[in-house]
Amino acid sequence: MLKAYAIYLRKFIEAYAAEAITIHRIFVQNEMDSSSAFPTCTWPSELFVKFHLEYLKPEFEKHCIKTEVWAGTYRTITGLDGHDCFMNSDFKNFVKGIGFQYSYPHVIQDFHELHPEVKIMHTESVCHNGKNTQSQAVSQMDDFIGYLKSNITTFSYWNMVLEKGQKSTWGWQQNFSFLLTQTKKSSLLTLITIFTNSLQIILKLEHSV
Repeated sequence: MLKAYAIYLRKFIEAYAAEAITIHRIFVQNEMDSSSAFPTCTWPSELFVKFHLEYLKPEFEKHCIKTEVWAGTYRTITGLDGHDCFMNSDFKNFVKGIGFQYSYPHVIQDFHELHPEVKIMHTESVCHNGKNTQSQAVSQMDDFIGYLKSNITTFSYWNMVLEKGQKSTWGWQQNFSFLLTQTKKSSLLTLITIFTNSLQIILKLEHSV
């Protein structure tokens, strides 16, 4: 099964390349610790490391796949899987970076202090419940600042654009940055307003210093 999955990922990348779409980086599993209503697959850290080194690495090398493999995605609300995987030096040397989501910033900061040379990417924000309240927007901004302090190179907001009342295939209504109306026009939501205003203040402070 592990070999088949490595082959699948390789063919996935090749199929997109055949359509002139380059995949620059992949994460093997979204939230490897999570067993939920959405499509999931839980991995023990030891098996996760084994798959990367014994199956994915040789498969990509054999077929000259240049796509970067990043570790994750990891959450820290349930454990320290990322820390555990990076205890293996071969795994650490193979992957090009690590992805965190639904994580405590101070734990990511701890990871950075242990592995300062490893690039860190934020891979998904808290989805909430589709109400897009001001308090939720402020909470997202707090997360954004916390992750920045943890030396991330990328912050990924989830979702970008949804229709009003739209739910995922497993029935979850989530927050979004833009609302697509029946006239196909998008409306700016509280989250973007707060982010924009806050970043403008940050930039002004940066220039004043």
